[in-house]
Amino acid sequence: MLELRQILELSSSNVVYISAICVIGLIMVLVPLTAQAHLSEIETVSLKTTIGDAAYSATYNVAVTCTDTILAYGLNLFVPHNDPSDHYVIDGGSIRLGTTTLAHASYTTEKEHMSVNLLGRHDGMKYPLLIPQYSPLIIPISVTDSEPGLPAKATLDITYEGNPDTTCRTSEIRGPQNIGLMVRMSLERGMDRIVAANMAVSDYNQYLESIGEQWRLELVVKDSGLKADEALESIQEFTDEDIRLIVGPSSSGSISAIREHIHHNDMLVISCCSTAPSLSLPDHIFRITPDDTNQAKALARIMVDDGIISVVVAYRDDPYGQGLYRALAVEMEKRGSVVAAGVPYPTDTTNFDDVAQSLADEIDGISNAAIVAISSSEVASLIESAMKHDILDDVKWYGSEAVVNHRDVAHGDMGAFSEKVALSGAIVAAPSSPLRNDLEPRLVAELGLQPGEAPSTFLYSMYDAILILGKAILSTQSTDTERLVEAIPYVAAHTHGVFPDRLDENGDLAITNYGIWEVRDAAWVRTGTFVQDTDVIVPYLP
Repeated sequence: MLELRQILELSSSNVVYISAICVIGLIMVLVPLTAQAHLSEIETVSLKTTIGDAAYSATYNVAVTCTDTILAYGLNLFVPHNDPSDHYVIDGGSIRLGTTTLAHASYTTEKEHMSVNLLGRHDGMKYPLLIPQYSPLIIPISVTDSEPGLPAKATLDITYEGNPDTTCRTSEIRGPQNIGLMVRMSLERGMDRIVAANMAVSDYNQYLESIGEQWRLELVVKDSGLKADEALESIQEFTDEDIRLIVGPSSSGSISAIREHIHHNDMLVISCCSTAPSLSLPDHIFRITPDDTNQAKALARIMVDDGIISVVVAYRDDPYGQGLYRALAVEMEKRGSVVAAGVPYPTDTTNFDDVAQSLADEIDGISNAAIVAISSSEVASLIESAMKHDILDDVKWYGSEAVVNHRDVAHGDMGAFSEKVALSGAIVAAPSSPLRNDLEPRLVAELGLQPGEAPSTFLYSMYDAILILGKAILSTQSTDTERLVEAIPYVAAHTHGVFPDRLDENGDLAITNYGIWEVRDAAWVRTGTFVQDTDVIVPYLP
């Protein structure tokens, strides 16, 4: 297994242009050209922190974070003893700037205290240490004590130059940090997403251990249900349990249901899979997938290239279905084709005979026509009902991204129908990357997929959501909602996840390409890629 540390360290460097490489004491410092702009006068602040007492031994991380990039000229740490048995040590090479370990000597207790000038000079003022906004300085202090006592009150004096409004603080995160996970547990794909989330948490916790962090992520899973009131009930339970960092829910309907609660209770949500354009808003909700105006472009291009002039759309009557239906109508019209009719259905529909009959009535007599299913897991029931109408297997079918890679529609009688109508669709393309290449076989094995079956792209989005949230906590050394909301766009852009996780101004995954999939030989097969920048489809070469 490729270690997550190797992946994350690809994105840990905040230094692009270097004007100087200096050695301060034994600490190597990289100073970017951009660090010299917009600086205030040099000032000194005293930061207080607590170093816990140890029954025998323990390590405490003193983390320095600032609201903007600073140049530190002096870092003077003073830790007093509470009793003669107190002993403090900073091991050589243990101090980190972000995830980068710095070269330095070891420091240890002197008589009744530990006093260390971490930059190696008492006058400072010559060789600054750059502390970027989202790369905290981590100082691990090992404590040994044969006699139980009180925590020590340490002081860190920082002399620095930075933006006049910049403030710095010390902090330390310890122990389990609960994050909520909301999925539809009654659906197979919901359970699959729990697998991906647990894999991400396990990998990230191993990474945290490898760099010496004293905290870990811990998932608390709740069912988002199939109805809005169920999602609202789950988010209220998280609030009651003081869990304010949430991954999920996956559906746009559930996101819409909890959005007001999120806003009023200072919570943060990262959704792997919500795509409704109506939720593209600057708020505390981030989505690791593009909104459906992008998917509509991909679907329209596929159909127009296939010679389709008119389409009849069956769609979920919820924010997801309504939003994609409207966006698809716009994109088809741009390309000289039309959405001839729409057949909405309630999200709790279980019998699709009436929907199938409406599709048959609408498609009758239309030339160069196709059916589009903007559906979720219920697409299997829709196809079962459609199989009763001869006219519905005489036209091509297309599906939204929630239909792509749905296992049931590729097998048995439904699979035969899907192949006859050349059922195809578009879903965000997970690009080849070291992390994706590592995850895919692990997900295939964990989910028990059959040969030729690929994990849903949304499982990679789920993994990235956990990765980004974990890295935001690490970068800010905080679980404060406002600090994380501010940090996540920057952190996402500098995280080498499965996707290039650059977010747009509304916190959604920015423009990306879409994979084209079709049911062939009882399996979903990748056939092409919609390149959004050029509005063309190119053949897929594995």
